Amino acid sequence: PVTEFDGGEVLEGQTVEYRFKLRNEGKGDLVIESVKASCGCTAVEPTEKVLKPGQETEIVARFDSRGRTGFQHKTITVETNDPLNSRAILHLKATVVSAGGFGVGSYAPTN
Repeated sequence: PVTEFDGGEVLEGQTVEYRFKLRNEGKGDLVIESVKASCGCTAVEPTEKVLKPGQETEIVARFDSRGRTGFQHKTITVETNDPLNSRAILHLKATVVSAGGFGVGSYAPTN
């Protein structure tokens, strides 16, 4: 499964949506007990909380880049009832660039 998403360059102020697939490969129900983001700038939600064997869902994460610049690395922790692998860490990466363009300095020739 993909546990890392690199969004590349994002304009400051954009909200970027990431989707991670989660599949129940066990024989019993897989219960998603909690999904937590490392930062308030990232909202997360599973589309399903209980997966039957073979069923798949997505963890949808939305990263709000307002007020952020430069390289950003956020994590999402998914806790389940899986006895062998109860925790998964998902990684979101992006480089936030200013939407303001570039500045021009002044130039005064000297004689």
